[in-house]
Amino acid sequence: MLKKTCLIALLAVLAAGCAHSDKKKGPAAAPAAKEAKEAPKPSLETFEKTIEAVTTSVDSWAAAWTARDIPKYLAAYAPDFAPEHGSRDEWEKQRRERLGKKGKISVTVSGLQVKSASTGRATATFTQSYESKSLSETSKKVLEFRETNGRWLITREYTRQQ
Repeated sequence: MLKKTCLIALLAVLAAGCAHSDKKKGPAAAPAAKEAKEAPKPSLETFEKTIEAVTTSVDSWAAAWTARDIPKYLAAYAPDFAPEHGSRDEWEKQRRERLGKKGKISVTVSGLQVKSASTGRATATFTQSYESKSLSETSKKVLEFRETNGRWLITREYTRQQ
């Protein structure tokens, strides 16, 4: 559904651009019209690939958290990730302690929306449901990503008011 919406929006932009370039007449207008039609194709491909890759990264992050796979969970974060409170070392120590506890947990993601304003950067917004023996919580989560060596890594993480 998201891909279809993005494709429709892109087609609307292309149609507006093509209509505008059709107003110009003469041989000089033909190359510009051709460029206008060809330029967005890589952008759409890049955008679709970004959405797919970030969606996969979010799903893998949630699965690693649910499985309490500490190395995989921490590998989802960029080396320069800075938590909202405290240092990276304190945050990582706390995450290792919490994930190291026994008991089943479940982290589910719903309503995922991915936005990318620039190449190599994206933001994922979704509803996160967390359940364990002692806590059941639903929140609006935002993860900011940066592409690094072909991997989409979390650079910032925060919760919004619902």
